[in-house]
Amino acid sequence: MAALGTGAALRDGPPPAAGVITGNRELLTWKDGHPEVVAKVEQYAGRAVITPHGILVIGPRTAVLVGPDGTQSLLATVPDPRIALSEDRRRVAIAGVDLTGKPKYMLWTIDLADGTVSGEEHPALPRAALEETPPQWPGPRVAAAMGDGDSFVLTGTEGTPLTEAGMRFGPYLSPCFPGGRRWLYGFRQRPPVLTVTEVNGDELGTPRTLPLPPGCATASGGNRCPVWEDGTRLLLVTPHGTVPGARAIRIDVTTGAIERVPAGDVEVFIEP
Repeated sequence: MAALGTGAALRDGPPPAAGVITGNRELLTWKDGHPEVVAKVEQYAGRAVITPHGILVIGPRTAVLVGPDGTQSLLATVPDPRIALSEDRRRVAIAGVDLTGKPKYMLWTIDLADGTVSGEEHPALPRAALEETPPQWPGPRVAAAMGDGDSFVLTGTEGTPLTEAGMRFGPYLSPCFPGGRRWLYGFRQRPPVLTVTEVNGDELGTPRTLPLPPGCATASGGNRCPVWEDGTRLLLVTPHGTVPGARAIRIDVTTGAIERVPAGDVEVFIEP
């Protein structure tokens, strides 16, 4: 399938549903189609997640909760971005380093509603986990075996190859949205494409390859990484000017339709 050229006509879509963090550290949300600066956050923040109690912002030095009025509450220091949220998004577990006195590895669990914090010291940086957190993979019959970095083979329980695709980044599993759909997905750069396979419990659908504009940022982790806006739409940063008139795009993985996203100088999409 041919890749989209830089001159391909793309329609204009709405702003990101949850907001963005820009290159000059502004946390932006949109109200009635207009951007509003909620707060200035730590430079090089790599992740932001919306909760009923504010927006979690994870940077290299701190993790904070940004309230609707822009106030910031410190949650953790030197945090690991792989946080874990309870199903109701009231509690969050964050691994990091306590810098008061002699540095030590910690796992903090914070109640975002009332601010209660509990901490456990660990001999090494732990992986954050909460008992309510869904498993990383949807079922025991699905496994992803990584290849040499440019390919992967998706297999069933008996090791039978289900699909093969040249991959530069992936495969990953999309988040679990209420009543939404889940996908295994990955990216190839030459030509630029997105490969998606729907996951239904332990069963996999037929893999589909969707062309992308050149220059999309597709690496997982850190700033500019792709973020699922809901169960079918994926947001990607286009930082190199390859999509005229926009620095971000949205792709509907059920149809392959792509639209430009007004997101300013986006560095981080806020995860819904």
